[in-house]
Amino acid sequence: MLNAEPRPGLVESLTSEIIRLNDEQVEALQRAAFIAMTDDEAREYDMRADLIAELVKKLSTITRRAA
Repeated sequence: MLNAEPRPGLVESLTSEIIRLNDEQVEALQRAAFIAMTDDEAREYDMRADLIAELVKKLSTITRRAA
């Protein structure tokens, strides 16, 4: 089972979510360049960063198994 192909669309789905979250991070940083982040915005930024790291790890595991 370790060498099983990833579920169809899973790689694309993870990649799309990573890109979407990354775009939100970029927007947050662009806004923060002119107006300081609130504590809530900073927490959301950190939570997105953690989620991106999780998804990248998952994607890496899936694609490494498929190789």
